[in-house]
Amino acid sequence: MSLPSSSQEWLILQCRACGSPLKVRTGAVEGNRISCPTCHSPVTVTPAGASDSPEFRASLPMKQAPGDAAGSAPQQAQGKDLEFAPTRLQAPGEPSEEPPPDDDTFLQNLKHTEEHHSGKHIRVKKRRKSGAKSTHDTLTDWNSAATDTIPEAEINADTWLTPMPIPEEVIREKERDFVVSEHDEDGKTVRRIKRVRKRRIFTLAQLFFRRLSYGMRVITVAIVTAIAVVGVWYGIKVFRQKFSPVTFDEIVAEQRPDRVFLSSQDESGAVEELSAFLAATGAEQKLAHVRLPNRVRPMMNAWYQKNPDTPATTGEVRGRTKVRAGTNYFVIVELDVTEPDPVAPGTTKTRTRSFAVEEFEKDNVRSYRVDWETAVEWREMSFSEFRQTQPRNPVPFRLKIRGHEYYNHLFIDEKKWLSAELYYPYPDGKNEFLFYGYIDRKSKAYEDLAIYTEGANNASVILALRYPENPVSRDQVIIESLIHPSWFYSEDVPPPGFAASAK
Repeated sequence: MSLPSSSQEWLILQCRACGSPLKVRTGAVEGNRISCPTCHSPVTVTPAGASDSPEFRASLPMKQAPGDAAGSAPQQAQGKDLEFAPTRLQAPGEPSEEPPPDDDTFLQNLKHTEEHHSGKHIRVKKRRKSGAKSTHDTLTDWNSAATDTIPEAEINADTWLTPMPIPEEVIREKERDFVVSEHDEDGKTVRRIKRVRKRRIFTLAQLFFRRLSYGMRVITVAIVTAIAVVGVWYGIKVFRQKFSPVTFDEIVAEQRPDRVFLSSQDESGAVEELSAFLAATGAEQKLAHVRLPNRVRPMMNAWYQKNPDTPATTGEVRGRTKVRAGTNYFVIVELDVTEPDPVAPGTTKTRTRSFAVEEFEKDNVRSYRVDWETAVEWREMSFSEFRQTQPRNPVPFRLKIRGHEYYNHLFIDEKKWLSAELYYPYPDGKNEFLFYGYIDRKSKAYEDLAIYTEGANNASVILALRYPENPVSRDQVIIESLIHPSWFYSEDVPPPGFAASAK
């Protein structure tokens, strides 16, 4: 059994955080830090007698008589607890209650933390106090505890110990949330503070604007200003339009139906004009009832020279409709016409004819004029003559066009030609087939007429037709060009190179 070490081999220290004693060897380097076995706080190694770390001495346990070996358990526990109990530091001028012994006998009762005996490692088990609960398991409540009682380790570990100023932006923001008023009341100054809840409408815009550079701020202000100016201008424009005074003519025009719809006034006006047109004889009398008189005058003179005109009367209306051609409106009327029979002189015959009557409107007054070219089915060359002569130069015809899939003879190549069916409608509802027309896919006619051959389109157009150089069939012709997208011309000028050749 080894003897206890001398007191000069050990240095007794005290933890400032929890007050627990601990011992280190005297050979430890001054200034080093060791961990407290109780609270694990750092303790600096300082030689005894230093001012910043006073020497620690443990009080010795009381010696027991031989007969008191079987003392009570509380007394034994108290003796063991006092083995490492810290000594209260003596204040200056205070009389000492029990002077410490001059010898080193108190070190004989200190236990070694590690002992080596017979080559075996023996761990010394330390016992905690079982009586009172340690107060160092939790942090001290700084709100209720006095400042001088707070452990120094907690004070040094506080990261918020250094005071920091509140940002000025936060102070200004808080000042805007309160309204302060002061007034004198009974010789005292009364100050009232009221918090006002404000809605931050421009907070996001302010944050966005602060993060922009100077150039971007200028651009942003310019864009916002331009948008505001345009918005104000548009609002003024809409306001003026909405609250403009309403005139009587506008009310009448609003109540009047759209011109594209056929009304009883249109039908009666068109039939009345047709009756006057059929009752007149000769080109000069009929010119007062036709549209585009300057254009049709030479054609009427040539026509009535070969076809003597006789007065006729109108009968029952078989059909009526209204169409729009460009900016012009036409009333299409099919009715019975009674006229002298050229085969049997002195007798009359009745047949159904179709007429196109244009509607004119001026100062809310409507008038009607007959389209002479469609009334007499005018064409420079008749269909029968065109079949017989097979001209290589284009000739204009009023026709109906629709898509077809017939490719044969000279027009078998579908990649080069586009096939279409050409026919002429008659008032009896029968469509007379005339020709298979072919359009060169690389020509301008293809760009103008391709849309009329799609789907169920059934357009009325004026086309220029001709035969190929070596024709094989009389029914296959080339569509040279589109002369007019409808049957009704709109310019009141004589046709160029007019040659009167009637049907």
